Amino acid sequence: MNKGNKIGQKLKKILNISLSFLMVFSLAFTTIEIVNSQPALANSSAFLCKSSNGNLYGYQTEQTSNSLNVNRFDVETGETKLNVKNYS
Repeated sequence: MNKGNKIGQKLKKILNISLSFLMVFSLAFTTIEIVNSQPALANSSAFLCKSSNGNLYGYQTEQTSNSLNVNRFDVETGETKLNVKNYS
């Protein structure tokens, strides 16, 4: 074997090992997210998407010095309800 062929084989081996590591690393994070996923508040009754009459809601967050306020906007009527939720 010539020297160039040996270098090519070593580079190919390093590439294969690197790609294998990246694949296992990615699968580990995917598994963690699937097993220990956090529930989203938007997918619960905490933030409704529609009012009782069918109007759509939009939400906006506003941060003050030590709290986070969530405001709700009725898309159909244009009314805004301040401080639907408050996180301190």
